[in-house]
Amino acid sequence: MDQQSNRQPVEAVAVDGAGLPPASAAAIYLVAFVTGGIVMSFEMLGSRYLNPYFGSGIYTWAALISTVLAALTLGYFLGGWLADRTASALVLGVTVLVASLYFLALPAFSDPLLEFLLADIDDVRAGSLVASFAILLFPVTLLGMYSPFAIRLML
Repeated sequence: MDQQSNRQPVEAVAVDGAGLPPASAAAIYLVAFVTGGIVMSFEMLGSRYLNPYFGSGIYTWAALISTVLAALTLGYFLGGWLADRTASALVLGVTVLVASLYFLALPAFSDPLLEFLLADIDDVRAGSLVASFAILLFPVTLLGMYSPFAIRLML
């Protein structure tokens, strides 16, 4: 029997080079742009949170920049690891949603947290670093997971 006679016709679907419908690919690119902007904005906003407690000097800014770089590194690693195990748009959306909810809740708990840290840590260098990690690490890590996860979805 002829192999070609057993083939079924395939419907043509508009896709981009990565195999996704153009609307899905555009949404992934748009959200990547927005999450990157949120990370940069939150880094600057972090200085406004730390300023009343630790000042706005070089140690505070170094702590903020170091925390963002560490959180992005951790997020890239975790995002790639998780994407290799479960490449799901739902999981990706949940990470962005959880980070967003954290940003909404932050004003409610930031003052008590920072006052606690200021009372326990006398050194402005260590205090600003610990405070920066306490406020920024979790949400920036979640947003950092977006890039490798999105790349996996695109592939």
